[in-house]
Amino acid sequence: FHRVVANADLTFGNADYLLLVNANSAHNIAMAGTSNGIRFNDGNASLTLTGTLHGFGMTYNNGGGGTLVDNGTISADSAGNTLAINNTNLTGSGVLEAKNGGILSIGAVINGGGLKVNVDNNPNSIVEINGGGVTGTLGTSTGTGLSFAANGSNYISNATIASDLTFGQGGYALVYNANSVSGNINMASTSNGIRFNDSNASLTLTGTLHGFGITYNNGGGGTLVNNGIVAGDVSGQTLYLETTNLGGNGVYEGISGGTLSIGGQLNGNNAVVHADSGTVIVDGGSLTGSFAAATGAGFSFAANGNNYLSNATINGNLTFSGGAYALLFNANTVNGTINMTGTSNGIRFNDGNASLTLGPTAKLHGYGATFNNGGGGRLINNGTIAADAPGQTLALNNTFITNNASVAVVAAATLSVGGIITQNSGETKVDGSLNLANTYQINGGILSGTGMIAGNIDNVAGAERAGDSPGILTIAGNYMQEHAATFEELLGGATPGSGYSQLVVSNLATLDGTLDVSLVNGFKPTVGEQFDVLLGANTGSFPFNTSPDPGFTYSVAYLPDRVRITVDTVPVPEPSSLALLLAAVALIAFRRRRFIRVSPSPSGRGLG
Repeated sequence: FHRVVANADLTFGNADYLLLVNANSAHNIAMAGTSNGIRFNDGNASLTLTGTLHGFGMTYNNGGGGTLVDNGTISADSAGNTLAINNTNLTGSGVLEAKNGGILSIGAVINGGGLKVNVDNNPNSIVEINGGGVTGTLGTSTGTGLSFAANGSNYISNATIASDLTFGQGGYALVYNANSVSGNINMASTSNGIRFNDSNASLTLTGTLHGFGITYNNGGGGTLVNNGIVAGDVSGQTLYLETTNLGGNGVYEGISGGTLSIGGQLNGNNAVVHADSGTVIVDGGSLTGSFAAATGAGFSFAANGNNYLSNATINGNLTFSGGAYALLFNANTVNGTINMTGTSNGIRFNDGNASLTLGPTAKLHGYGATFNNGGGGRLINNGTIAADAPGQTLALNNTFITNNASVAVVAAATLSVGGIITQNSGETKVDGSLNLANTYQINGGILSGTGMIAGNIDNVAGAERAGDSPGILTIAGNYMQEHAATFEELLGGATPGSGYSQLVVSNLATLDGTLDVSLVNGFKPTVGEQFDVLLGANTGSFPFNTSPDPGFTYSVAYLPDRVRITVDTVPVPEPSSLALLLAAVALIAFRRRRFIRVSPSPSGRGLG
């Protein structure tokens, strides 16, 4: 054609040939050739389609350039055959279509003006980029949308795509500049995938990226912004996000037995993680920014020394199992549950600027370790720290640990503290074993339980309450009680442990402050009854002895190997109660007298 407008249909049989020069237009074109076809002469050659180009065959270039404008439909509709669009440029606002098992192969650069992609439900039908590129605007799609072949020349650049994108085995696309996809990206490939060219390359997702495969970098940089859903949702398979920068406020999912692996820096903007019947794992990546509440295990961590958290606020859950590893930088907050089931690695504080604050709804529990990369590292507990795996040890070996809420050690479990630990409020309840490398300073709150503390306790201004109402608490070390502190004693029977609370100190108890004795479980002691509330060598005394029970008083004896209290007085019924009792007795007596029958007198008059 040479500047021709063809309103009639054109037909190309096998080996039929047409060379296009300059600007041309055509309506319907039927192709059925495995060689030759429509050849664009140079960069000035164009063909505008207003009807349908269909069948199988090829458009291609004589040299550089050549533009096919699709304002109608390009349809690969011949079963098992390929219609190849290999001229340089493909544009327009029409339809790209594959049906009846045909293949539409695009080696051109699509510069869409709203082009739509339609693929029928025949599993062999496909519209695929094979050596071509996508730029401009693509409209919505049906079926698998636009697919990508295993061709290293495929790319996406400055594209706005509402169509679905599909990456089958080996499927490949190189991403340049800023792009957005509101359709779904379907991945099912163990090689190639979506490759970000450089730090200027970005892809913003508002649809769903799912399946298995990989996003990764050509060099440094590359940003995937997830404002939709990214899901590893194929059982036994992994979707890898290895792009350098990950962001957005979308959802990250491991579901249906699939795994989503985070290898880039995920900067959450209140992003959500779901790990229901699947896994979302940080493997060589990092978390920063904010994350909303999670379901399931939340973020898991691989045994990878490159995982880290920095300036993160996580309202979901974190899971550390096996040799799982995370390095902490700067200030971080967790308001969910940290599940630990590992005997190596764990949570590592990078330096003195690294901190982890457990919020009021947070819980760090199980067995494993927190520890230091260098000096410093602060763990601040405003929620719960629980060594709750019997037979296992939860080790807190970072430098500074502060408890403002709850520390719990269940029976047969161990909490080992290698750092400097302080309690300002809340309660430390030890029913298992608490091993201390440094003195535990109790500035406020309660120390309780029925277990063993190996180390020293300095009760500055808190309350020591042995037992679990009541019980025996053992300190294999020294116990120091200062002037503002309280020794709370619970009397509920005559036997230590089951009846009343007892503190056993193996070294020395240095005493000051208040001894506060309470009657519990309805117990009423007798005058002169004695209770050994502390066993062990002791020095000093309690200058203040108090009891909340009216009418109950006691005296204290400081013996060489124990502290013993003796009951001096016990509660008596209150006056009002005594008056009621006397009135009741008088009433009963009156009623008995009122109804006594007396024998008649001689005069015949009875008394009554």
